[in-house]
Amino acid sequence: KMYIIIYNNETMLPMYTAEKSHDVTLDFFKDRGEHCFESENGNIINKYVKDESLLDRKSFGYERNYDVSNQLVLNDVPEGTTIFLDNVEQGILESTEDLEIDFEEVGTYELKLVNIPEYLDSIITVKVGNEVTS
Repeated sequence: KMYIIIYNNETMLPMYTAEKSHDVTLDFFKDRGEHCFESENGNIINKYVKDESLLDRKSFGYERNYDVSNQLVLNDVPEGTTIFLDNVEQGILESTEDLEIDFEEVGTYELKLVNIPEYLDSIITVKVGNEVTS
């Protein structure tokens, strides 16, 4: 079987797939202005598009929960990663680097790492303990 993969040209993430047939062709989608290509693989879950191929999106590889006194350090966060803390964008890393976040208040925080299309979003819960220093 052959499939037609239709993808978002800005994020390079596949949106949907269609089994190729006499009526469903690449030209059918291209004539509608869609970005698409043919593939033997119709599975688009956790994939992204590069050079008209489907590649697996990677995990950042960090734990889902951290308990810290006042600082969280994540090593080798990839270039281009957008950092969110409690759903507020903190910035985008311009190079692969260690990410250090200092917390001033005790509490539970949600850290989100986004790097489209290559990585799956990562949501990390950070519990900051009572030994926080100013």
